[in-house]
Amino acid sequence: MENNLEQQNKHSLNVKLYPVENLQFLLTAGPDLISTQIKKGQYWDQLILVLSEHFLKDIDHPIFIDIGANLGAISIPIAKHIQPRQGIVHSFEAQRAVFYQLCGNIFANHLTQTCHAHHLAIGNKQGTIQVPILDLHTDINVGALSLDAEIRAEQSEHQFAHHHDKKYESVDLQKIDHLTLPSADLIKIDVEGMELDVIKGAKKWLKYSNYPPIFLEVWGDYMKKQKTKKEKLIKYLTTNLGYELFFIDELCIAQHVTRKKYNIILNDQNRQIYLEKLA
Repeated sequence: MENNLEQQNKHSLNVKLYPVENLQFLLTAGPDLISTQIKKGQYWDQLILVLSEHFLKDIDHPIFIDIGANLGAISIPIAKHIQPRQGIVHSFEAQRAVFYQLCGNIFANHLTQTCHAHHLAIGNKQGTIQVPILDLHTDINVGALSLDAEIRAEQSEHQFAHHHDKKYESVDLQKIDHLTLPSADLIKIDVEGMELDVIKGAKKWLKYSNYPPIFLEVWGDYMKKQKTKKEKLIKYLTTNLGYELFFIDELCIAQHVTRKKYNIILNDQNRQIYLEKLA
């Protein structure tokens, strides 16, 4: 049987850079969903990338915040896009190994002055949180890891994530309100069911940022045990904070009523999205 060192040496041979247009991503040879798509020369979640470019258009020195950045599939293209305008990306990732992968992708794409990586879990309290340690070389859906054990259990029921929670590590948990982040122009939150905690912990900063647009992942009703949490998230964004919401499958686009930039129109027949810029 291979010892740990032999196993690590074996895996190290299966890590390399894969090109996507003018970018490159440091990936393992494992079956992870995001990595698999990138290996084909395709961006992950092209819709969010296109929408982000529109929402950050005509802004000098734009600030993009990526909470749940994973390996940088969104952060890296956005950072490259806003780099000529001296924009800044702040990327937060709780999984240590994935955070290192994110840092490698920042370095590989010459974005060290544009994309700032933070190894933190973001929520609604200060402290620490136990984060499962996944194997980037064998796990099929690293990006689907939730920091909530109940959510992880339901994900396994639906067989789109299998996280066996064999090992954990303690990771710093912070509220955005307690960090010294600049005012944001656009926020992306993808934290597998912890979105409400992130938003509540960022209430003061959102006001300071004049309530920027937010892109959030919101699960469909197949996650039945999380339906109440989803309803609470929607209510908090609309009633407490004053956002208007538009849903495209599991993507929620939140624009505040005081700074709405686009009317969004979805053609249900061809699934094309049209943005109508407001004056």
